[in-house]
Amino acid sequence: MCGGFIRKDDWDIPGNDILSSPVQVSDYASCCVKCQTTSGCKAFAYSPSTKECWPKTSTGNGGFSRSDRISGFDDDVVGATWKEHWFEHNQLLTRVYYDNDLALYYDDDVAHSTVPYISRYLSDAWRYVKRNYGSFGPDGRLYAIFHTGKYSGGHPSYYYSASHDFKNVIDQGAGPWFEQLGSMDIPTHEIFHIVEMASFNTQGSPGFGNPPNGIWGDSKMAEIFGYDLYKGLGLTAEAERAKSLSLANSDNFPRPNTYWFRDWLYPWYTRGGETKTLVNFFRLLAQYFPKHPGTNHYARSMNWGEFIHFSSGAAGTNMKNQAIIAFGWTSEMENQFNKARSDFASIIYI
Repeated sequence: MCGGFIRKDDWDIPGNDILSSPVQVSDYASCCVKCQTTSGCKAFAYSPSTKECWPKTSTGNGGFSRSDRISGFDDDVVGATWKEHWFEHNQLLTRVYYDNDLALYYDDDVAHSTVPYISRYLSDAWRYVKRNYGSFGPDGRLYAIFHTGKYSGGHPSYYYSASHDFKNVIDQGAGPWFEQLGSMDIPTHEIFHIVEMASFNTQGSPGFGNPPNGIWGDSKMAEIFGYDLYKGLGLTAEAERAKSLSLANSDNFPRPNTYWFRDWLYPWYTRGGETKTLVNFFRLLAQYFPKHPGTNHYARSMNWGEFIHFSSGAAGTNMKNQAIIAFGWTSEMENQFNKARSDFASIIYI
């Protein structure tokens, strides 16, 4: 399926109903993308004869001929199977659960006894994310894929990417996925990537990656996000376990023996109102950080001074002194920080 859009054939026949055949990305992916990036588009029409498409604000027939293929968005259509076609993944997945917030898919080797536990956690987690971090494209569901005995680790994909059919996806192996402390750490980590890459309908992350091409690497911000998520869902044991592990972690960026969680993330999080701090950070990025003209796609990575400035705005207090403790401070950071305060003067704090 193409991002939740479904094909309607012979639209102008009275009583026409939604057919079961999905829009294949290979049919007319460019039309789907055009609709997804056009404000107010609820459907698009595609003419096989001319290979043209027209965004539409409704799914009425609009005078198009029977040869047109008119596709409208439907949150309630979730495929019973899904064939992987990314990286080395090639499994035929089976849908084992879905609701308004989650579509859960397993390969043939995942124990179905895990469905109640995993579906409950991920549905709760995704509702928490949407409640706090805004919209994530036109489809309100998280699509979660689980493997056992293959594809170790995990990866995400996003509503604006054709690679996973324009869905917000977390895909993880190698399992097994039985209920125990820490078993949801990988899915939680992948959910964070969706937050940093797509929250508030944005595209991309100004902070992902290691310096000088990013700020927080792959996982540092994910640590405070995971702690907050577990805490917000009332999973106290998971939250305390995650906090203890993160407090002990050190990294070699931006300098050796940097304790990101202990010296930066946790003080920042608590000083600004916990969940509120995280939400404000991504909201401020969505509101102020440069994007490519006419799009929601971030135009570049942020520098250290901008990171501290936006973080200070999120916390409502100047975090420079804490940054000095956590990361050290250079003349370049000082110059970047002062420039950020000038460039983004609408972000204020005490």
